[in-house]
Parts: sequence; C-alpha cells; structure tokens
Amino acid sequence: MEYTRTAAGEVNGKTVEWFTLQNRRGVGITLLSYGATLSSVKMPDKDGRTGDITLGFDSLEDYQGPHPYFGATIGRYANRIGGGEFSLEGREYRLAANNGPNHLHGGITGFDKQIWEAKFWENAGGAGVSFSLFSPHGQEDYPGNLTVTASYFLTEENELILDYQAETDQTTLVNLTNHTYWNLEGPGNTIHRHIFQSPADRYLPVDEGSIPLGPLEPAAGTPFDFSRPKTLGQDLSALPIGYDHCLILPEKTDSASVYLGTMTAPLTGRSLEFYTDQPGFQLYTAGKLQEKKVRGGLTAEKFGAFCVETQKFPDTPHHPEYPSAVLKPGEQYRHNTRIKLSWG
Repeated sequence: MEYTRTAAGEVNGKTVEWFTLQNRRGVGITLLSYGATLSSVKMPDKDGRTGDITLGFDSLEDYQGPHPYFGATIGRYANRIGGGEFSLEGREYRLAANNGPNHLHGGITGFDKQIWEAKFWENAGGAGVSFSLFSPHGQEDYPGNLTVTASYFLTEENELILDYQAETDQTTLVNLTNHTYWNLEGPGNTIHRHIFQSPADRYLPVDEGSIPLGPLEPAAGTPFDFSRPKTLGQDLSALPIGYDHCLILPEKTDSASVYLGTMTAPLTGRSLEFYTDQPGFQLYTAGKLQEKKVRGGLTAEKFGAFCVETQKFPDTPHHPEYPSAVLKPGEQYRHNTRIKLSWG
C-alpha cells in the first residue's frame, strides 16, 4: 500500500493534512483532516483508465468555503431534526435552524467543519487513517462531551471500509454518516444512466422540508422500488428534486452488516457494492446542486452525483417508533459501512 501525508494548510492555528492511500490494484483514496473528509476516490474503468469517481476540491480553502458537504463526516446528527428542537430526559434543546426551520447535518459548525486529529495505521489486509475529535458539551447546543473516531480503511481487495465510534458523558443524540458525492462516469456527467439495485423494501415519505411524515411506506410499485435493477433517471421526473429520501433495509435481529445495494455505470463498467449495519440510508441524487466548480476545473450540476448516506432515520427525536439515536454514558456508538469497488 502506497501512503503519503502532506500539509494542506492551517485553520485557526491548527495544521490540516492530506492523506493518500493507493493499493496494488490501482484504487486510491485521498483524505483530509478538515471534516474527516473523503476527498477523492480513484479507480480504473473497464478499459483500464483510472479516474476520479467523487466530487471534491484540490485545496483546503475550497473546503472551507460554501459547498454541499462534499465527502465530509457528518455529525452530531446526520440529516434533519424537525423544527430544530428536541426533548431528552425531560429537557428541551434548541438547535440551529440551518435548513429552513429545521436543523441539518449537525448545524452551522458541525463535524464537517472541525479539524480532526489523524493517525495512520496498516495491517496485512491494507491501510487506513483514523480521525478523532472531541466535541464539547454545548457545541451546536448538543448535550454531553462526546469523543468520536471516524476511520477509513482501504484494502488490497478493493474494499473501502468506513467505521465510526463515539462515547459520551451525558445522554445525547448521535447519528453519523459520510456525505461523499459519487459519479461512476466521472465528475461533469449526470447520474441518469447509473443503475441501482437494493433490497430496501420501505421508505420514509417526507414533507416539503424533507421531514418524515411518520409511518414507513412500502417501496414496491413506487419510484423507491429498486428490488430489480433500474436506472436512477427512470423515475426522476416523478420527484420534484429527485431522490432525497431515507430508504429502509429489511429488518434484522442483530448488528451485523447486511447488503445495502449495488450501483453500476454501464458506460465505464464501474460498480460499488454497499454493506452496512445501519437500519437505512439516505439516497440523494444531488437535485439541489447548482453549477459547482470541482476538482479538475470541471463543473458539477444538478443530478451530477449520487450519495448513499448510511444512518439512523431522520428526525428520530420526534418519532419514538424509529430506531433510537440516543447515546447514554457507558454505551458505545458503533457504525460500519463497507464498499466493494469493481470494474470490467
């Protein structure tokens, strides 16, 4: 495994670093300690040409500017909390309303805007970088001192493993995810031709603010039915901004990872196969992306990428029937997602 570590710059007097890992089969990733960000993933196509399959930037300064969470680690709470408020153990908490009246992706200065400590490690199967963060009590108005680790591990067998752990000294909410924008045809293209298949059998209907309306609904016969492979573009016209919905995986009785789905681009032969131990994932097709300059001088536009954000459901504090995002002292938050990369 080839490995490099270089300085990216400074933020508030703290050094930010780039990390690159590349395996013997031509798969490479670039990480940034600002936001514990997966900045780039490169892989061959069916003709052996290596290219980037993510949206991102070349500079730390661009990551500090406005962008839609390209590749970032999201926390303390991924997705939305309706009304920007929640109740926990008899206390009311008000959060930043940074998405209309709602709270999104941890607030104004969420984990995506923090500088994480980094440690490189390797074993016989590959190499990785573990990013650690201390989030103090009251940060973005969440309760509890929280310690978090977000690890990326690239194997020699072309697997990318994302692993999260967290502990708290006071009851709080934790719902982490990674927000990589993928395009298996390469940045600058749309994702209409991508083919997705998933066993997700239910989804969460949402209101105009993307807040769940309540009950889970069957996916069968709806645009959210991917039980048989179909293009992402097939049903986009039936959705005002495309997909930005939580899809629910079949119920399971333990915390083991299960198959989430496979995304394929026939044009390039590239494929991503996802596994996770989370109960669902947010499928987002970048319907709100508007002519954003990205790495390589390219412009990413609406439907220029897809996101598969493994996580608990959105707005869980207001839906006790959903899997809980509450973390208590003495407990450990665990979250693992595995992605198999292939081509040909």
